[in-house]
Amino acid sequence: MNVLSLFGGIETGYVALKRAKIPVKRYISSENNPYAMQIALKNHPDIISVGDVKNLRYAYGQLITLYNDIETIVFSGKIDLIIAGPPCQGFSMAGKKKGFADHRSALIKHVFRLIEEIKPKYYLVENVPMSRANQDKITDSLKIEPVRINSALVSAQSRTRLYWSNIKENRNIELFGFAYTDIAQPSDKKIVLSDILQPPEEVEEKYYLSQKAENKIKQVRSKAGKAACLDANYAKGVDKRGARTIVLTDCGQGRQLKERTKKLPPLRNNTGRSKNNIIVGKKYRYLTPIECERLQTLPDNYTECVSDSQRYAMLGKAWTVDVIAHIFSFLDPVHSPGGVVSRLFDPTLVVLYSLEEEKIKIEKRKRKDIARDQQKALHLIMKNSKMQ
Repeated sequence: MNVLSLFGGIETGYVALKRAKIPVKRYISSENNPYAMQIALKNHPDIISVGDVKNLRYAYGQLITLYNDIETIVFSGKIDLIIAGPPCQGFSMAGKKKGFADHRSALIKHVFRLIEEIKPKYYLVENVPMSRANQDKITDSLKIEPVRINSALVSAQSRTRLYWSNIKENRNIELFGFAYTDIAQPSDKKIVLSDILQPPEEVEEKYYLSQKAENKIKQVRSKAGKAACLDANYAKGVDKRGARTIVLTDCGQGRQLKERTKKLPPLRNNTGRSKNNIIVGKKYRYLTPIECERLQTLPDNYTECVSDSQRYAMLGKAWTVDVIAHIFSFLDPVHSPGGVVSRLFDPTLVVLYSLEEEKIKIEKRKRKDIARDQQKALHLIMKNSKMQ
């Protein structure tokens, strides 16, 4: 089976295919985040990385990308499965809900375009619960209703997502007006947060909250032993908005923390240090990256090749592997030829180029911050001189 993964992130989709024992001949990944690409290639060196989805097109059995301003054939052959997890910020009920007007969520149109161009036998598109209007627009484009699955059934995390897929579909259109994704709910493994915690001796001091952070915590309420949905800003630490998951090791119960603002949204894609906190005895701490990997049913240290903040961010954007493996269990494997990867295209250069772009962006931000600080200092000097 030849697979094209769009917005592939750390390629939990590939992990799920392997876990479901689906044979893969070629796995092509479209992703432009350098840290996600690093993690994916560390775990799956055979991935063909093709960069930004906006530069991809498929014509006459060939996948073509714009590489160094030149259109380059990267793969020749049939693509049997497209999987995609496009950005959710515009669709999320926790955000500004701009929908397709949000430039990030509007990228889902490239998923529709490539599905239309490639016409794979199977596809799977994932996103967050959203307004009915936005959900219907995606359904209209894919001509199939989604199935809603909560990761809590297979993990220690409450994470509800919508999945549009023709892997198993029911064409009884009298019910919805469209075919609908006919994937049964996975069996409840009854995993709770205490099941995935590392023993205290394995947890470094840096994961414990400061007194200042602890002072922001006000109220605790039960959450059935499950962690809140991991989000990508977890590394930013305790703030005034996020739901915090804690555990009391003496009773092993999961809890949600309410902030003084009394807001309690689920964890979005800002995992690790910001939204999921843990109590050990009477001391609060954050979830470790390994524990976040376990919440996403990934192998321990899957993301260890990048910094903690990037591990949290990438895990917050990832799929829960066992949910995707459950969906893939309904696949009828396709035995297509492996196709041909162009020798003129070096996928490792895509990662190096992306990392270099990221370094340039960081340097620009630093220069901008320095200029702003200098402007503030100059303004303060002028203000003081006038007062004198």
